[in-house]
Amino acid sequence: MGRFKEGQWGATWIRWLNELDDALTAGLGTVQGYIAQVQSLFAQTDAAREQAVAAAQQAQQIALGVASGLPTVRPSLMADWVNGQVLDPRFLFSRIGPATYVDQLGWRRTAASGVAVFEFSGPGRGQGVRVEPPGANLVSYSEQFDNAVWGKTNAAVNANSAVAPDGALTADQLIESSAVAEHGLTAQNVMFTAGQRYAFSIYARAAGRRYVRLLLAGASFGTDRIVFFDLVAGVATLQGANADVGFGISAPDAAGFRRIWIASTATVSASATACQIRMSENPGGSVTYAGDGQSSIYVWGAQSEVGFAPTSYIPTAASAVSRSGDVMGLSVEETSRALNPRAFTVVLEFTLISLPAVGSAGVIFSYRDALATSRIYAQVVATGITLTIRSPSESPAPVTVVAGVPVLGQRYRLAVTLDNALRASLNGVDVGVGSLGNSPSYLWDRFDIGNQAGAYQACAHFASPRFYAAPVSDAERRTLSSVE
Repeated sequence: MGRFKEGQWGATWIRWLNELDDALTAGLGTVQGYIAQVQSLFAQTDAAREQAVAAAQQAQQIALGVASGLPTVRPSLMADWVNGQVLDPRFLFSRIGPATYVDQLGWRRTAASGVAVFEFSGPGRGQGVRVEPPGANLVSYSEQFDNAVWGKTNAAVNANSAVAPDGALTADQLIESSAVAEHGLTAQNVMFTAGQRYAFSIYARAAGRRYVRLLLAGASFGTDRIVFFDLVAGVATLQGANADVGFGISAPDAAGFRRIWIASTATVSASATACQIRMSENPGGSVTYAGDGQSSIYVWGAQSEVGFAPTSYIPTAASAVSRSGDVMGLSVEETSRALNPRAFTVVLEFTLISLPAVGSAGVIFSYRDALATSRIYAQVVATGITLTIRSPSESPAPVTVVAGVPVLGQRYRLAVTLDNALRASLNGVDVGVGSLGNSPSYLWDRFDIGNQAGAYQACAHFASPRFYAAPVSDAERRTLSSVE
């Protein structure tokens, strides 16, 4: 602003006016500085807005599959059974009677009748919803090893001396004698059927002895089937070249117990004491040694059952106890909302716990009519996994999904599309194309998971199913079937 002169005003007024002028000039500079800052903020806001819009567009592309390779069509129904432990009410589940399972802290719990089981392999490691076929524990007194039905060989049992996998003080201590001999337990008589496969399992924890041998006797299984277990290192070692032997050892649970097991095929139909547990000084070889009279292992929860591997533990008392099978799927109404019977995509992720009994099958999914006379289904048998379309008039050849014995404990993700043919991808790889035949009925109106019409249950954990009411492209199907 211009300066005021003395000729115009008195000296005092001149001084005041000049001071006012200086203040206004300084204030104008400050205001201009504020304006510059505001303009800068607006510019930053515009840049942030552009970045936000770009991020939103990218997120939308990922959600629709444009950037990720997933389908651009949205799923009509999806669920997360690994991170969530609640079954969406759109899925139906039933089971008659209780079932045991491992919770996220590693304790063995019991689910009430009709309650779906979300099982864990360790702290925070969800496996999904478990579906099992009917089963039975063929040994009695599965937790009472002091009972006379369990044969003691140069060993004594101190009952209820440790916390068991279920948190109760019910684990027994098996203490070796000082004899130069074998030291352990022999299960009571079990009826075996020739040609059928059996699994024997028990929970064990080191307490002076770390090595344990499980044996299925040759009188019932053709030759002695033997596996040694290191309860500290978690290592299982097959003794001899026996291709017909399955075996395994779990990670330690919350109580420090590992579930150890052996399985093989019976060669004789007879009742026999074929299942043996022996302590050992070494991780292999002879189990005859000089005991010290105090070294031991803790044992709990023995189970002998038909199957290729142990299923959920079934406690018993004076006699064998059976467990009913799980039934899960979508109702007719929800199936019609999720799928178009003439063109659809289904994605199921599953991990096999065991294989079906000899001569049986375990259904992964079945999209069927009321009587299952017309259906599209995937099933696991001892020799592989197949995908089949079937109608009353004909049955085209099935698509082979897995050739050879499926791997227990491996995650499989199967994506199936139907349009003018039946196509499937498994773990990111196309596995075949199946013909629809001449006259598919398209009467499929209900969807079963892990079973078919309440029977033929698979023994598996199921996770993260997706349903699309339209077929996806071959590339999208491969992406959907890929396991991260």
